Amino acid sequence: KNKDELFTHVQELMATSSSKLVSSLFTAEDQTKSRTVASKFLSQLNYLKSLLSSSETRFVRCIKSNDNHSPQEVNRVSVLRQLVCGGVMAALEVRRAGFPNRMMYYDFVREFRVFTPPGLKVYDDDEELAMQMFLHPHVKERVHISAFRPGNTKLFMQADVLYQLRSLKDYDMYPFVCRIQRWWEVMQGDRTQRTVQRCRKAINNA
Repeated sequence: KNKDELFTHVQELMATSSSKLVSSLFTAEDQTKSRTVASKFLSQLNYLKSLLSSSETRFVRCIKSNDNHSPQEVNRVSVLRQLVCGGVMAALEVRRAGFPNRMMYYDFVREFRVFTPPGLKVYDDDEELAMQMFLHPHVKERVHISAFRPGNTKLFMQADVLYQLRSLKDYDMYPFVCRIQRWWEVMQGDRTQRTVQRCRKAINNA
């Protein structure tokens, strides 16, 4: 009866291979136990499944930059064909049409509190405050109302909404940052000048 087992001398030979990948697949533990190729493959699949389950979600797609296997060379036509045939472009279209970015209301109102309308009363509900932030003139001009959806505990946004909001926040905060930098430079200059004056006075009195 064929049990699909590897011979002992084959396992010993593979374990002493100069290739680290091959030798790691045939350890000393495998030589002491009679295991079939199918059972070994099944255990490796279970290990891979547990490893993937314990990690965070990532989308990885390998693309060959050229057919010559040479570095610093990109064949644009070949790369685009791989992206289209591999379903990457279709996945991006689906992602763009949906609401992939999501944030808790608590985190949203604190990251983008610069968009709080002036004179607005204090809101205990973060969801209501977040909706008021989207009525800010700058935000209303750049972000369409159909580009986000309020949920029970999170705010769902299309792919480019979060980037637009952060760009607007940086633009609105830039004048204040420049003002603080100028104030700090003046303060440091005055402090340096006072230090020089004290040193000069101490030298003259010496």
